[in-house]
Order: sequence, then structure tokens, then C-alpha cells
Amino acid sequence: MSTQAVNLQSTIMEKVNKFLPKILKVVNSKPIVAIKEGFMLTMPLTIIGSVFLLLAFVPIDGYNEFMVGIFGAEWSTPLFQVVGATFDILALIGAFGIAYTYVKYEGHNGVNAGVLAIVSLLIVMNAFVVAPDGVTQIGGVIPKAFLGGKGMIAAIVIGLVVGIIYSMAFNRNWVIKLPDSVPEGVSNAFKSLIPGFLIITLAFLTYIFFEVVFERTFIETIYHIIQTPLQSMSDHSLERLVLLYLFLYFGGVVFMVQLLLWVSWDQ
Repeated sequence: MSTQAVNLQSTIMEKVNKFLPKILKVVNSKPIVAIKEGFMLTMPLTIIGSVFLLLAFVPIDGYNEFMVGIFGAEWSTPLFQVVGATFDILALIGAFGIAYTYVKYEGHNGVNAGVLAIVSLLIVMNAFVVAPDGVTQIGGVIPKAFLGGKGMIAAIVIGLVVGIIYSMAFNRNWVIKLPDSVPEGVSNAFKSLIPGFLIITLAFLTYIFFEVVFERTFIETIYHIIQTPLQSMSDHSLERLVLLYLFLYFGGVVFMVQLLLWVSWDQ
């Protein structure tokens, strides 16, 4: 090996060793760990939903006709019930998991934070669906359009914000304390009142802000501004190599995000 090649290799290694501790610090930070472990809650749903989706589209000639002959024309409807109940709530589970994990690593009960993340996600999205005529709004429903892959980036933001605010409130002792004689379940519920009020109020104000300024919900804004360009990355080989590189450093976080974005793209 020439001296020039050795010097180049030495320079590269010096730069890598210089930045590696900073990279590892980011990788092991609570937000990144919360995203990684929070997304892991969605993995079983993704796999199970994929199996039922494959059963509906087995690539064998005559398969559909065979199933129709046995079970009738609507044979695939129960399969799509499972697909809809798994793929279409990935953002909801992701928001719960991220908030739960972040608060857990702060040393507090993460379940209440996860529930607040779900509530916040529902607050910042529409509470209606548009009828096929394109005009009539049907209220009193929870639209699943942005609860799946399309809402994943918003779920990351909401999960982290909820986790941070909830942990901050507990760390600063912004809680309602009850006597020790009160059952633990009741005491924990009251401890979550002040953090919950702060989080839900923020979600309430966020909904108003985006409706007034952008004339669309927070989730829709995030989807069109950030998530849609990210989804287009899946069409280019160079970006796929970048994602693979990031996967090796970030322990699967980028891979999980991109996997869920691909699910959104295919919906």
C-alpha cells in the first residue's frame, strides 16, 4: 500500500474517531431510544397485518376464483378487517409507545403519558370524514386515514413532546399529591392531572393554530410538508444506501420509520 493511501486511510479514521462519540451520544439519547423502542410496539402489528394482506392477494392464477367459489364474492372482507385494524392504527400505537418509553426512562409511570399521546393525536386531527359526494361531512367518527403510516411523522413529534412535557412536570413536582392512605391507582391518576392538562391544552391550541394559519390540521400539514418528500426517497437507490448507512448507526430507528412510510405510500 502506498504512503499516500496510508495517509488517506489514517485521515479518514481520525475523522471517524472524532465524530463517532458525538454520533453515539445522539444514538443513545432518550429521544432516539424512545423512537426506536416505541416503534417496536408496531412491529407485531405490521407483520400480522402483512400476513393477512398476503392471504388476500396470493399470487397464484385462479386463486381468487377458487376462494370466491368456496366462500363467496366477499371472501376477502374479513381479511381486510384485520389489515385495517393493524396497518391503520400504526401511528396511534407509535405515539403511545414513544411517549411511554421516554417517560419510563425518566423514571416515571409511562402508561398515562402514552394515553395522553393518543388523546393528543386525536385532538390535532379532524373528527369527521367526507362523504363520497365530496361535500357532506360525517361527524362523530375517528378517521383512520392519518392513524396509519400517513400519520407516523406526526406521531413521532407528538410522542416526544408528550413524553418531554410529562417528564418535565413530574421532575419539577408539578403534581397533585394525595395522602399515602389513598390507593396507588387513584393517586397516580391525580398525579397525571396537571401534566395532562398542560399536554391537552397544548394539543388544543395546536389544532386551532394550524386550522387558522394553514387551513388544515397539524397531521395533514406534517404529511404534506415533511412526510411526502421522505416517502419519495424510497424510489431512489442512493437514498436507500443512505438509509442503510443510518440504520447501521441508529439501531433500526431510520429503518422502522422508512418501513412505516412505505406502508403509507402503498395505502
